Amino acid sequence: MLFLRMALRNARRNLSRSLLALVSMAVAAAILTGTLSMADGYPRGAFWEHRRLAGADVVVYAERAALPGPGSGEKLQWELGMDAHSSDLLQHFPLLGRRGYLALPQVRTFDLAQLPDGFAHQQIAAVEPFLAMPVFVRVPGSADVLPAVLRGRDLDVDRAVWQLAGFTPSDDGALVCLVNRNVPPGWPDFSEHPALVVEVPRVVVHGPAGTIYDYTQRRQFILEVRGVYAFPASVTDAVAQGRDAAEAAEDPGYLPSQQIFVPAGTLERIFEAVGGTGGFRYVHQLGVRVESMVRALEVATYLQERLPWARVFTLPQLVRAAWGQAGQVPVSRDVTRTFTYLAFALAGMLVTTNMFILVTQRRREIGVLKAIGASSGEIVLMVLAETMTLAVLGSVLGFALVRGFYLVVYLASQVSLARVGLDTLRVAAYVIGLGSLTALLAGLVPSVLAARSTAREVLRHE
Repeated sequence: MLFLRMALRNARRNLSRSLLALVSMAVAAAILTGTLSMADGYPRGAFWEHRRLAGADVVVYAERAALPGPGSGEKLQWELGMDAHSSDLLQHFPLLGRRGYLALPQVRTFDLAQLPDGFAHQQIAAVEPFLAMPVFVRVPGSADVLPAVLRGRDLDVDRAVWQLAGFTPSDDGALVCLVNRNVPPGWPDFSEHPALVVEVPRVVVHGPAGTIYDYTQRRQFILEVRGVYAFPASVTDAVAQGRDAAEAAEDPGYLPSQQIFVPAGTLERIFEAVGGTGGFRYVHQLGVRVESMVRALEVATYLQERLPWARVFTLPQLVRAAWGQAGQVPVSRDVTRTFTYLAFALAGMLVTTNMFILVTQRRREIGVLKAIGASSGEIVLMVLAETMTLAVLGSVLGFALVRGFYLVVYLASQVSLARVGLDTLRVAAYVIGLGSLTALLAGLVPSVLAARSTAREVLRHE
C-alpha cells in the first residue's frame, strides 16, 4: 500500500509534466467512446449518400434473399433468377444478376393496399414503396438499346428529406428524367442529350406474385433530360442540373446505378399506359424512414421479428455486406475503429516516453528506495500504478466529455433509461479497460528498467 500511495502522490505531483500523455489518452478514449456509443445505432449522417439513393434508412425485401459473404459464394446453391428492376439488391450485389439468389419457394410481394402488421414502431417516420420498371434506353444515333431501370421518386420527400433537386413540383406526371452522373461502363453520356428514348415492355400480369412483362411488345416514350443526379461515395455533393458529366464517366468516387429517376406520378402514368391497370399495388421492396438513426438497428430488428418471411437491413448493414463483392464500385470504408486503435497506440507511445522522462528525473528517489530495501517488484508496481493512474484519468476525461453528448442524443431519441444506463456502463468498462491495458503495456518497459537499476548505480553520480 505504501508504494501505491507513493504512485498516486507522484501522479498528482507530475500531472503538469504529463499533460501531453494525459491529453492523448483522453483523445483516444473520446474516439473509442464515440465509436462504441454508435455500436447499436448510427450517427445522423451515416451512409447518407447511400440512403439518399435508396430513399430509405431501412430496406425491407419481400423475398428472403440469402446474400453471399466473403468466400461463401461458391458454397451456396443459387436457385431463383432475379429481375434487376424488382428491387435494388443488384445495386449492391451485381453478381446476383448472373447467379440469382436463394428465396422461399413462394415469391412474395408487399400489397400496398394492405401492408402487413409490423410497421407500427414509434421510430418509423414513413414507409414508402420501391417503384421501378424495366426499360430499354435507345443509344442516340444508333439502333442499339441498353437495359436500365426507371425509378419513381416522391418529389416532396426528395426535396424535404433527401435534399434531392432536379425536378419541380409541377413535373409530377410529366415525361422528364434525371440520369446518373456516374455513367455505367459501356454507356454513352446521356446527360449530353436533351432527351432519352426509352422502350417500356407491356405489362401482362400485375398481382401478388409480382409483375410479368412482355419484352417482345415495347412502347416508346421520350423523356426530357432535366439534369444528372450524383451520390458521392466519399465526398459531399448535391444533385447537379445540366452539368457536364463526361469527365465523371465511370468515376469510382460516385455510387453506380442504372436507375433513371422520374417523378413517381410519371412512373404511374407510364405503368398504366403499358397495361398496368390500377397502377402499382404489389412491390418487392419497401423503404422505411426512421425518426433517428440512433435507433435504426432497433427498428430493423423489430421489423425482422414481425416479418420473418422478409429480409430487413439498415442501409449501413446492406452497404457493409456488399463491400468487396466482385463488380461493386470501390466506396469509402468505415475506418473509425482502425483510427481508434491507432490513437490508443499513439497514446501508449506518448505514455511510454513520458514515463521514461519521469523515471530518469527520479533516479535519486529510486536509488534511495533501493537503498532502504525496496524490491524490484515494488519499484515496478509503483511505476505501473503511476502510469495507469494517468491513463485512467485521461480515459475518464475523454469518456465523460463524449458520452455526455451521446446521452443527450439517446434521451432525445426516446431510448429507455435502463438501456442508456447499461450501455453507458458497458462503454465505460471497455474504454477504461482498454486505456488501462494500454498504460500497462506502455509502462512495462520504463518500470522494468527502473527496477533493474541498483542503488549503487543510481546514486553513483549523485
